[in-house]
Amino acid sequence: MGNNFHFNAPPVLLVCYDSTVSWKRPYDKVDMGVVDASIVTTHMILQVTNLGLGSTWVGHFNADIIKKNLELPEYLVPVALLPIGYLRSDSAPHQLHGKRYDINDTVFFNSFEGITQGKNDEGQRDLLK
Repeated sequence: MGNNFHFNAPPVLLVCYDSTVSWKRPYDKVDMGVVDASIVTTHMILQVTNLGLGSTWVGHFNADIIKKNLELPEYLVPVALLPIGYLRSDSAPHQLHGKRYDINDTVFFNSFEGITQGKNDEGQRDLLK
């Protein structure tokens, strides 16, 4: 697969979008295919959970390697990998799973005062401590 996040799950689903038919925002032509694929991926994870299985969203992959190895047409854009399987009895969320930024650092009312470029990068480093 080209990454270490398959967790030895027998099936791994690849979620892509078709860039020839995905909606482009008319104002700036931003392709919203990744948004649609993300919505679909979220629903797939919910369904997997509903079936009593486990999965995780894997976005850490080299898209060029995926496209080459799976012989994807150029117009299909990989968005997520979903390994699916039964959870091990000792499985647990990542240590950062429950950590959140303080709401005052992420929610602003009537102004963007207090938001600085790179602020989230610093906050992320703080979460990793």
